Parts: sequence; structure tokens; C-alpha cells
Amino acid sequence: MRLRPDQSSLLAAGAVTFAIWAFPILRPLGLPLEFLNTLFHELCHAFATVLTGGGVAVIYVFADGGGVTQTYGGFGPAISSAGYVGTALIGSGLVAGSRTRDSAKQSIMSSGIILTAGCGIWLRGELVGLLAGLFWILLFFLAVRAKSGDWIRWVGQFLGLQLALSSVQAFSPLFAAVHMGQHNDALNMQEFTGIPGMFWASIWMLLALAGIGFGLWRAWGNAQPIRFNFRRSK
Repeated sequence: MRLRPDQSSLLAAGAVTFAIWAFPILRPLGLPLEFLNTLFHELCHAFATVLTGGGVAVIYVFADGGGVTQTYGGFGPAISSAGYVGTALIGSGLVAGSRTRDSAKQSIMSSGIILTAGCGIWLRGELVGLLAGLFWILLFFLAVRAKSGDWIRWVGQFLGLQLALSSVQAFSPLFAAVHMGQHNDALNMQEFTGIPGMFWASIWMLLALAGIGFGLWRAWGNAQPIRFNFRRSK
């Protein structure tokens, strides 16, 4: 299948950001997107806790792009799985939902509302984390005000792809942490189920990849091409 220019540009942007994450010297360039992934990752933990009958004390997002959610109660396996799986699902849903101008606006707006509600209720502490949350909340709501429907569609697909890809990228350090026995979501699942953490990390990565494929298939299948108009108005 021959890719259209908008599809090629989206995949190229994804490849560039993935390369930035892969090389530590370039990582500061990708920190804004890493903050976005961390915010949704921790919010997914928080929402899973509340939905399974637990409570959330606070969410912290740190200057290095990491984060932690302090919870009590709830169903442990669902909470531990929700971070990576939930972020990948939100990302793939944002890609799939950005098929048309109206659906892209709704998808971006919904994601912005989730981010606003979660950050407003639970995000505390680290100034960098608070500023990152405010930055992305403003960006999501500014995106839906764009006049060009094509730009809105592309931005929705781009942000969704970044969320899904960042979940995939995060599995490299996750696998290393599991191998070294460091505390992480996969080892939490191992404690809950008795099934090795490497199994859960692998399952989550496959789900993230499947989500990316599904999102792109839904967004691109029989959809009108995105055309950008760079003409300067007089």
C-alpha cells in the first residue's frame, strides 16, 4: 500500500521521536512528550484504583520524566496493568478517533478533559510536573480551536501515536528493571499472580503494538487525505 504524504509525515514524526527516546543524549528533546506519557500513565493507575474501589492519595510527576501514584485499596492486578495498557489504549483511541475533523475534535477534547480532571484532583508537589500538566492541558484545548480540520486530524493522530509509541518505548527499561528485580508494575503483577513479570511486560508491549496498528487502520481506512495549506493570506 502506498502511503499518502500525511501518512508518511505522521510515521516520520513517530520515527524521529522514537529515535530521540532511544539515544540518551537526545532524551531532553523528548521530555515534553515523556511528560505527556507519564501524566496519562499515572492517571490510568489512579482511575483504575478508584474504579476498583480504592483511593488515590496523590500523583507526582518528576523533572526527569518519571512519576508515581500513591494509592490505597483497590484491585492490585488491575491497578498495576492500567498504567501501560491504559496509556496505549488512550493513544490508539486518539489515533482511531481522529479520522474526521469532528471526531478528532471530540477525541482531543475528551483526552483534554480526562487530563484536566485527573491533574486537578490528584497532581501535586513537583513544580515541573505541575507545569507539564498545565502545558499539556492548554495544548489539548488550543488544538481543538484550530480552524483547519486537516490540522486537527493530524494533531490528534500525532498525539495519539506519541502516547502509544511512548508506551512501547518504555518497555525497554521495564524489561531491564524486571531482569534486575527493581520495583515496577510488572513485578507487582508477578507478586499478585505468581506469573513472571517478564510475561506481563511482554503482554503489555504486544497490546500496545496491536493498539497502534488498530488505531492507524481505523484512522486511515477510506479516510479523506489530509491536505495542508501553507498559503500566506494577504
